[in-house]
Amino acid sequence: MPTLRIALLRLAKLAGLFRAAEMITARWLRILCYHGASWSDEHRFRPMLFMSPEAFRRRMNWLKARSFRVLALEDALRLLEAGRLPRRRR
Repeated sequence: MPTLRIALLRLAKLAGLFRAAEMITARWLRILCYHGASWSDEHRFRPMLFMSPEAFRRRMNWLKARSFRVLALEDALRLLEAGRLPRRRR
């Protein structure tokens, strides 16, 4: 079943559905939430719960490379309420 799901997702991407969804939701707020950040070696003990600083840095770089704007939650909510949430840069 996972291979069928992956095939359908690839087909949807080829058909442009991902891009269409991206355009439709361009002004929507996306909130990323992580269970915990590792201060020391917690990520070695519970890698599904804690993220190493390097893994977090890679994720933030991935978002930046794809033109997502990263905002503090408080700022994002204030901008959303004011109707001034910035669009994803392209």
